[in-house]
Amino acid sequence: MRRAFELRCTVAELDRFYAECFPRQLDTMWVSRPKPAPDLLLHALTALEVEAARAWMVGDSRFDRDAARAAGIYFIGLGIDGDRRIEALAELGS
Repeated sequence: MRRAFELRCTVAELDRFYAECFPRQLDTMWVSRPKPAPDLLLHALTALEVEAARAWMVGDSRFDRDAARAAGIYFIGLGIDGDRRIEALAELGS
């Protein structure tokens, strides 16, 4: 039987948790052009010191796909065609 539980935390605790799990946080505030322009992805590659040929991205929109292609990143489409198509994130392990 499943038990429901409630998680209570402060915004500061949540911010601390997020920063620990995701030390590099990038969004459209870092670039002048949002998707489908590749700017954010190119910025992320630079920040993470990763070559586009060694990166992959999961996305669920044509804007995600177009940005990945323009940046030269392998695109895994979640319910959308790409270099690979999946229907659920659980498929990433296979």
